[in-house]
Amino acid sequence: MLGSLLIGVETGHDLEDKGFVTKQNPLCQINIGENTYRTDAARHGGSNPLWEERFVAYLDDAAPSEAEVIVWREHLTTEDEVGRGTVSLADAYAHSYHECKVPLVTPAGKHAGEVEIFFVFASKQEKEVPKSSEGQLSLKVIRAMDLPETGVLKYQDPFVVIESSRQRFETEVARGAGSDPERKAAFEFQVASDVQDLQFTVYNKNALTDNTVIGTAAYPLAQPISTGFEESKVPVVTPDGAVKGSLHIRAVFHSKETPNPTYPKSFLE
Repeated sequence: MLGSLLIGVETGHDLEDKGFVTKQNPLCQINIGENTYRTDAARHGGSNPLWEERFVAYLDDAAPSEAEVIVWREHLTTEDEVGRGTVSLADAYAHSYHECKVPLVTPAGKHAGEVEIFFVFASKQEKEVPKSSEGQLSLKVIRAMDLPETGVLKYQDPFVVIESSRQRFETEVARGAGSDPERKAAFEFQVASDVQDLQFTVYNKNALTDNTVIGTAAYPLAQPISTGFEESKVPVVTPDGAVKGSLHIRAVFHSKETPNPTYPKSFLE
């Protein structure tokens, strides 16, 4: 076996919605070689369905160079095609991680929206070689969920500060987002022996007074350093010690001493 490919099907964007009474129920299908992976239908997902489903493909030396993405519209007894597209797996094989938005085309050749997807490739060779704990961590803050509301006259304006012992970053302010802000922000952290975790502080942005602390969270780096990838929902702790809400994050670690990957034959040809 060459290795494994984690497939993350996230969301659809601007799909054509032909629901008459209610929004349509789209599902997403991924074809990799002879293998097919299908999400559940996103009930009333309409033009912008949220799937957030994960699949694992086990690859041999003849692993395909691309994946086909198809979105179907589910009916009671049938399905019809919204659109389809293809995405190259070259970046996933070369860099272990690749995320993108795949454009879809209808059977008639018209633009049909796009699907947000990511791939994580782990070669058998890389799994067998111990990793250095030094390297680079790519962190994506996807969204916060079920945060306590601190806004008095309006929905709160949250933002997140992320800190290691060496670096500090912050997301943009999600204006009026309240308890469930979605802010897909990416940051690059340098990881060394003195960087064992990341600290998150979630604030409500105030115009006239100091920003209000909504809560804090700690994220240990042991798992992404060990496996190269982790997706997690990190609990948020309020100033009074209660656990309320979480941060949905995705971390990809590239070790300083990662060996050269073994590429599929189809990628090298």
